[in-house]
Amino acid sequence: MKFKKKSLYFSIICVFVIISFSYSTSVVQAVTETLTINVTIESSAQINILPASFTFEGMYPGFYGTDQSFSVKNTGSTNISAISVYTSTIEDEDSNPLGAGSATAYASTGFILIKNNTAENHSYAGRLEWNLSNILQNESLDLDPGTTRFLHGFHRNATYGDYLFKVENGTAGLCNNSGVDMKIINTPENGSQHRNFTSESTTSGSYETGNEYWGIFSFTSGPLQDHCVAADYNCTKIFIYKYDQRSNFTGCGIDSNFDTTILTPGNEINGMLYASIPQGMSLGQTIIGSLTFDAT
Repeated sequence: MKFKKKSLYFSIICVFVIISFSYSTSVVQAVTETLTINVTIESSAQINILPASFTFEGMYPGFYGTDQSFSVKNTGSTNISAISVYTSTIEDEDSNPLGAGSATAYASTGFILIKNNTAENHSYAGRLEWNLSNILQNESLDLDPGTTRFLHGFHRNATYGDYLFKVENGTAGLCNNSGVDMKIINTPENGSQHRNFTSESTTSGSYETGNEYWGIFSFTSGPLQDHCVAADYNCTKIFIYKYDQRSNFTGCGIDSNFDTTILTPGNEINGMLYASIPQGMSLGQTIIGSLTFDAT
């Protein structure tokens, strides 16, 4: 009799446990919650140029290298509306290299021509041409009677030859103010001399403005067509460029932005450049320089 009571008690307990387990599993439910994400990107103007360097080897006087492509990518967070390009030519080639007899007297960037992907022609990134130390054979400069200081030299071009130019001072005997005059003979010295400013066809630069260091000209025709030219104040050299927008070289009058496409973040533009070596260059490595792209 006692055995039966114990069996009944055990059975009741077992049933209770099973029922309780079954009830607890039937009420488990999935719970979801939303997490809010808020990301703010700050203003950042950045560009990346690829490739980062170019090397031109195996170059000879009177020849130019193969066109090389590069890209300018907007890696920042703001739109870019204008890109200008300037070189280290003036800093690297800080004295007259003519007659030095050494390639190390010349800035490498002075041999570079550049264009964007929509331009028809390349332009000098930044080239210096220097005053000749003496009057050339059969040279006739046809100077104005009031000229007290002048600059004459060759614009040396690997494609066509050497073009003789002259700059006559303006007011106060300087080449960076009103009255300054610049002319270039339209025919290159390619097999014959062209040195007479009285009888030869010439193109005059349009004087645009001047600052403490430079007188700024623009050329819309002739050998320097679509270029800006800056004559230094003491009439010793000229600087040929197009895309340089530094403060000393603005006001040229030529469309002088490398690109004005609205470049949105993540997008890029393309360009081309090559090296052009004029005749009469000494062998060896020139001064390594840089092209700087300035985006706004």
